[in-house]
Amino acid sequence: NDGSGKLGLKEFHPLWTKIQKYQKIYREIDVDRSGTMNSYEMRRALETAGFKLNCQLHQVIVARFADEDLVIDFDNFVRCLIRLETLF
Repeated sequence: NDGSGKLGLKEFHPLWTKIQKYQKIYREIDVDRSGTMNSYEMRRALETAGFKLNCQLHQVIVARFADEDLVIDFDNFVRCLIRLETLF
């Protein structure tokens, strides 16, 4: 991080590796190939990513990152995992 506010190769590579890992998890868990995850799939995906969350925290996450139909798209899945990584 050179403080420029720009994403250089040094910062991009770890981010890209992380996104590829998240995409692999997302595809493995989205068994119905809907392109979104329901609450149950989200719990499994978070566990696969290494986050064992209690029911209350899982409900808060779904409320925060799901849309009005309670489904999570890939962008919000990535957003959620990045948030969790910064918290834990």
